[in-house]
Amino acid sequence: MQELQEYLKGKSKQDFAQKVGIVPAYLSQIQSGVKFPSFDLMVRIESETEGAVSLSAWSRKPQGSVGRAAQ
Repeated sequence: MQELQEYLKGKSKQDFAQKVGIVPAYLSQIQSGVKFPSFDLMVRIESETEGAVSLSAWSRKPQGSVGRAAQ
């Protein structure tokens, strides 16, 4: 999740995780794309980042991804 990674550059990931109510390992999994946050967590992240990581950021496709039509 690029926006979250950019926001967290130079910041304590442990402090951020605590502020949004998750453990640092889960935050790492979200950043790497292994896990996807719940809607409630997305709202908490948007609030904690003062909109820098908005709800709409989670709905964007990663760069280079190509959707396939159902056959």
